[in-house]
Amino acid sequence: MPLTENPLKKSQSINRNGFDFHRVLKIISFFIPIAVIGNVVYAVIGSESGILEKFSHYKIEYLLLAVGLVLVPVVCQMLRILLWSRKFEVKIKPIEAF
Repeated sequence: MPLTENPLKKSQSINRNGFDFHRVLKIISFFIPIAVIGNVVYAVIGSESGILEKFSHYKIEYLLLAVGLVLVPVVCQMLRILLWSRKFEVKIKPIEAF
Protein backbone atom coordinates (compact mmCIF):
# COMPACT_ATOMS: atom_id res chain seq x y z
CA MET A 1 0.00 0.00 0.00
CA PRO A 2 1.46 3.39 -0.91
CA LEU A 3 2.14 5.86 1.84
CA THR A 4 -0.39 8.31 0.43
CA GLU A 5 -3.33 5.96 1.07
CA ASN A 6 -5.11 6.12 4.36
CA PRO A 7 -5.26 2.66 5.98
CA LEU A 8 -8.39 3.67 7.87
CA LYS A 9 -11.44 4.57 5.85
CA LYS A 10 -13.26 7.66 7.03
CA SER A 11 -16.29 5.58 8.01
CA GLN A 12 -14.25 3.11 10.09
CA SER A 13 -13.71 3.51 13.77
CA ILE A 14 -10.26 3.40 15.33
CA ASN A 15 -11.23 0.24 17.22
CA ARG A 16 -8.71 -2.55 16.75
CA ASN A 17 -9.02 -6.14 17.94
CA GLY A 18 -12.43 -5.50 19.47
CA PHE A 19 -11.21 -2.62 21.67
CA ASP A 20 -14.14 -0.30 22.31
CA PHE A 21 -12.74 3.13 23.17
CA HIS A 22 -16.11 4.67 23.99
CA ARG A 23 -16.90 1.96 26.52
CA VAL A 24 -13.56 2.47 28.25
CA LEU A 25 -14.11 6.24 28.26
CA LYS A 26 -17.53 5.80 29.86
CA ILE A 27 -16.12 3.52 32.56
CA ILE A 28 -13.22 5.88 33.29
CA SER A 29 -15.49 8.93 33.36
CA PHE A 30 -17.61 7.16 35.98
CA PHE A 31 -14.80 6.02 38.28
CA ILE A 32 -12.50 9.06 38.23
CA PRO A 33 -14.95 11.45 39.97
CA ILE A 34 -15.72 8.76 42.55
CA ALA A 35 -12.00 8.32 43.19
CA VAL A 36 -11.45 12.07 43.55
CA ILE A 37 -14.36 12.41 45.98
CA GLY A 38 -13.09 9.42 47.94
CA ASN A 39 -9.62 10.93 48.10
CA VAL A 40 -10.97 14.23 49.42
CA VAL A 41 -13.12 12.45 52.02
CA TYR A 42 -10.15 10.34 53.11
CA ALA A 43 -7.94 13.43 53.39
CA VAL A 44 -10.52 15.29 55.49
CA ILE A 45 -11.22 12.33 57.79
CA GLY A 46 -7.56 11.42 58.21
CA SER A 47 -6.32 14.93 58.90
CA GLU A 48 -6.24 17.07 62.00
CA SER A 49 -9.49 18.47 63.31
CA GLY A 50 -8.63 22.11 62.52
CA ILE A 51 -7.38 21.53 58.98
CA LEU A 52 -10.53 22.89 57.33
CA GLU A 53 -10.22 26.16 59.24
CA LYS A 54 -6.71 26.61 57.85
CA PHE A 55 -8.02 26.41 54.29
CA SER A 56 -10.18 29.46 54.83
CA HIS A 57 -7.01 31.59 54.91
CA TYR A 58 -6.21 30.78 51.27
CA LYS A 59 -7.70 32.67 48.39
CA ILE A 60 -9.98 30.83 45.96
CA GLU A 61 -8.03 32.33 43.04
CA TYR A 62 -5.03 30.17 43.91
CA LEU A 63 -7.16 27.03 43.90
CA LEU A 64 -8.61 27.93 40.50
CA LEU A 65 -5.13 28.68 39.20
CA ALA A 66 -3.95 25.26 40.35
CA VAL A 67 -6.90 23.55 38.65
CA GLY A 68 -6.21 25.47 35.44
CA LEU A 69 -2.52 24.59 35.48
CA VAL A 70 -3.35 20.92 35.97
CA LEU A 71 -5.55 20.97 32.86
CA VAL A 72 -2.99 22.67 30.59
CA PRO A 73 -1.06 19.47 29.70
CA VAL A 74 -4.31 17.58 29.06
CA VAL A 75 -5.56 20.22 26.64
CA CYS A 76 -2.17 20.44 24.88
CA GLN A 77 -2.07 16.66 24.44
CA MET A 78 -5.59 16.68 23.02
CA LEU A 79 -4.70 19.44 20.55
CA ARG A 80 -1.56 17.57 19.50
CA ILE A 81 -3.55 14.40 18.80
CA LEU A 82 -6.12 16.37 16.81
CA LEU A 83 -3.40 18.03 14.72
CA TRP A 84 -1.72 14.70 13.93
CA SER A 85 -5.06 13.10 13.07
CA ARG A 86 -5.72 15.85 10.54
CA LYS A 87 -2.22 15.41 9.10
CA PHE A 88 -2.85 11.69 8.52
CA GLU A 89 -6.47 12.33 7.49
CA VAL A 90 -7.94 10.23 10.29
CA LYS A 91 -11.20 11.73 11.39
CA ILE A 92 -11.58 11.65 15.16
CA LYS A 93 -13.78 13.62 17.49
CA PRO A 94 -12.27 15.88 20.17
CA ILE A 95 -13.66 13.60 22.89
CA GLU A 96 -11.74 10.70 21.34
CA ALA A 97 -8.57 12.77 21.46
CA PHE A 98 -9.14 13.43 25.14
